Amino acid sequence: MKRAALSRRVLVATALLVGAGCAAPATTYRPVHAAPTELTVRYGDEFEVWAADAPVARGLRYQGLDEVVRCVPEAKRHAEAASRSGSAAGVLSGFSIGLAVGGLAGLSGFAFEDDRVTAAFLVSGVVIEALAIVLGGQSLSQKAKANGHALDAVNLYNDAVGYDGRGCGPAVAPPSLP
Repeated sequence: MKRAALSRRVLVATALLVGAGCAAPATTYRPVHAAPTELTVRYGDEFEVWAADAPVARGLRYQGLDEVVRCVPEAKRHAEAASRSGSAAGVLSGFSIGLAVGGLAGLSGFAFEDDRVTAAFLVSGVVIEALAIVLGGQSLSQKAKANGHALDAVNLYNDAVGYDGRGCGPAVAPPSLP
């Protein structure tokens, strides 16, 4: 009797821990002491960079972050690198998915009666799947670089001008062409 009750408790505790580990992370904290020009980072499905109460850039490509931090050269370089790495991650991910689906064609080798044809299809499928895995890994690496560069850009900007309310001032529109 005691053993069954203990087993149920362990099972319930395990289910709760596993369930909590599978929950999607999200930021529910809202900063209350941020300067109007200070950048903050939140996380929903992806990183988001906020200024005041509005998002200014969103991962994976962080478009617009370089414009927000433009007056801090090192921060701008990191923001541009975040955009490049995010774009590369998207492209590599697309190729990885395409190759993974294409590599499944190697399984069609089982449909052939000739052992040489079957082997050729299976080996090519395995090679393509391996390439897809490598590209997927590279995509994850580029995603990590994009997020790291974006966080560096935010920190450098805040350290230089964001925390004290100075910011970069309004963006200057490029001159229009005649």
